[in-house]
Amino acid sequence: MSLSGASGNTFISSTTVYINAQAGRSGSFQAAATSTDNDSGILKLNFPALSGFTSGGGDVSETLTNNNSCGAAGSGGPYTSPTTILGTNNAAITVGYCYRYTLTGTDNVGNTTSVSTTVKVPFAGIDWTNISTSNNKTVSCNYTTITAVSCSVSGVGSGGTFTAAVELIDANHNPVSNTTGSSITVTESTSGQGSSTGPTSVTIAQNAAASASTFTLTLSNGSGKTATITASITVNGTIYTVNCQVST
Repeated sequence: MSLSGASGNTFISSTTVYINAQAGRSGSFQAAATSTDNDSGILKLNFPALSGFTSGGGDVSETLTNNNSCGAAGSGGPYTSPTTILGTNNAAITVGYCYRYTLTGTDNVGNTTSVSTTVKVPFAGIDWTNISTSNNKTVSCNYTTITAVSCSVSGVGSGGTFTAAVELIDANHNPVSNTTGSSITVTESTSGQGSSTGPTSVTIAQNAAASASTFTLTLSNGSGKTATITASITVNGTIYTVNCQVST
């Protein structure tokens, strides 16, 4: 006997037929048989009545999709609808957002089951914001290493100051909100010919992009003075820094 011609929500595996028994699902198949008798011959073959099918069919395909409708702070990003991910890499990820991954398994007769998990990608680095300097000088920054941003400003004069808050940024240097689930403490250190004249730590609150308070570096009096202020945070074991070298 042979089975063939499975259609709709029907699947054939060897001599077993599987069908999806859910309401609104249907399918069909064909059964054929041959036999020989060297004495009198075979007039016909009768198939027994079918009392039902075996549900199932084996899990033969899986689909991983990504959607950024997390329904929480940080939702958004590059995906406007569920998108199927091919292979093992999901390249189109933007920091500052959260993503819901859904793995769906489908068997040969259309039964499906899914499992989902949410991943938050909070930020890529930190940067200075709300900057003010003596003599209103422009601060220049290098973002080659986004986790360790390096800045500089010159011409602030004897006893000049550099004041700034700290913000979270994405890979394109845009500010993003703190979606880590708790506030982030930013600490400060100063080296060279100057001193810190503000707080030694500030906080970036949950859902905020920047600290409400600022750091201040004041150069020593005189010409030819240079000092560096460095702000740093540690999140999930990773250290992020931004510094600024300030010169008279």
